[in-house]
Amino acid sequence: MVIRSRLCYFSSNGYEDEAMGQKDTSQVIGCIYDAAKAGADWGPALNEIANLARAETAWMVLSMPRLDFNAVVAPRSDPEIIADYQRHWWQKDPTLETTKPTPVGMITSLDFTGRDRFLSSEFHNEFWRRSGHSAERLAANLICEEGAGASIGIQPARRHDDTTTKVPILPKPLLYWFRM
Repeated sequence: MVIRSRLCYFSSNGYEDEAMGQKDTSQVIGCIYDAAKAGADWGPALNEIANLARAETAWMVLSMPRLDFNAVVAPRSDPEIIADYQRHWWQKDPTLETTKPTPVGMITSLDFTGRDRFLSSEFHNEFWRRSGHSAERLAANLICEEGAGASIGIQPARRHDDTTTKVPILPKPLLYWFRM
């Protein structure tokens, strides 16, 4: 099967895109299949997604508020930041609250949550600001059921934390493969 894709960006001028190599997209989908095998590590697949999207990092989050449970796979993130997020801060993350009800596969950005709301939140000012990651992010829900959810996202480098920078979006074929 040949998979062709386009890498899309969202900038202040709207959406732009450029052709991607089928080898790159196929390689990432292969990594996704490898990770989906029972007990496999999602780190390599997330790194490939970040590379393909030209993002600094890619991550997956599973949250189950009723069970007070949160799990994060973010191979390029500081493990201490991930541990702090899982221990406490996920419950104060305004992006989880606003994106939880969005349909599976719908891409959301910081603008969806509200840039001012996020930047003025306790979550950002006492935790996220020191994480080393950008406030901007693009994410899509993979699962939304009975208050629980799983999402995948990418983030540009912190130096691109403004509204004029082109922010990469996950290629649509990748979202398709995650929803299978």
